[in-house]
Amino acid sequence: MKLFIVSRDSYLLPTLRKRRVDMPPYATLEIISKDAPRYEDTVFNFYFQCIVGDDRPLGKNELNALTIQKPIFRNLPVSSSSLGPVKLEDIKEIVACEMSNDLDGNYDDESKVEVWVLFDPSKEFGIKEDLISATYNLLQLPTHRTYPNSDYRGNIFIHEKSLCPPLYLYEELGLGKGVVVYVRGNHSAISVNIPEEMAPLLEWPENAFETIPKDMSAVEKVVMEQFRQKYLPRLSPLFLKHEPNGKTTFPDYIIDDYPAYFEITTFRDIFQDRKMDLDKGSHHLDKMNLTYGKSEAKRTLNKAVNTKAEMVQKVPKNHAYVLILVSEFYPLHSNYSIWKGLDLSPFTAVFIANRKIGSKDYEFEYERVSK
Repeated sequence: MKLFIVSRDSYLLPTLRKRRVDMPPYATLEIISKDAPRYEDTVFNFYFQCIVGDDRPLGKNELNALTIQKPIFRNLPVSSSSLGPVKLEDIKEIVACEMSNDLDGNYDDESKVEVWVLFDPSKEFGIKEDLISATYNLLQLPTHRTYPNSDYRGNIFIHEKSLCPPLYLYEELGLGKGVVVYVRGNHSAISVNIPEEMAPLLEWPENAFETIPKDMSAVEKVVMEQFRQKYLPRLSPLFLKHEPNGKTTFPDYIIDDYPAYFEITTFRDIFQDRKMDLDKGSHHLDKMNLTYGKSEAKRTLNKAVNTKAEMVQKVPKNHAYVLILVSEFYPLHSNYSIWKGLDLSPFTAVFIANRKIGSKDYEFEYERVSK
């Protein structure tokens, strides 16, 4: 099976990888530092949905559905061209209309106003030659800015605004429309915020998530062995007993001749209702619209902790009860606000196992939450 990781943010992750250096000027990418007040929010908003399918080529309907779901242009103040040849006057009319509807002062600084004509270069649209012809012989001004991968055609005069902004052509493969006209002003159209700890995702190969064990029993073994190496280095792994009472029974681990029970749980369940199988039809793409934020993360954490807390009744007296929470897809730290109000008293200790994002292997960093 092939696993595609799709960002819910403004760009698909593969696109971000390609354009980290030369992203289009109507988009910005900001790495949010760990000490920033909005860091936790950024972590939970920078979320990945999973699309599972085999290695067959995607059908045209599936590709079209993915294009529709690609949120890059969903919230832009843009207009699409009508069918038929693209005319310069049509572009000017769209620009004038857009600037007339400016309610937040986006176009107050005339020196920042630019006209971007985005088009899909696919043969099915065949729009490129029309655009080149429509923007031929425009007035060229030395004040225009130069951008990578863009074609400055010249400046156009917008009579209604007495303004002469530069016009650029920009190819957007997979746009799904022949032409989109976007008027850039004081602000970038798209802002992609990436948590500092998740920035290595930009350099990760597309198959990086394939190293994640699918079997929970395998996850427990990896997490517990790395935990032992960090906190119990003198303990032989032979003393670790996995699922001593049988698979899927309590506890996950005990240590021979040591009074301690260990339970390991992951946050995988939050992804299950957002996972879609392409083999079941592209209509399942509506799941990609489901959001995930801090409130849902808190509910998930509460459920995980409270479920394991109920098991304290099965822990013998004078035995320690240790909970290890495994976060495979985003960093989870003890200073996050989602921990507030959680009752951790049933546990002797609670640890977070954060997967090292950017590591090619299934490695974890551990952090103690409670006493």
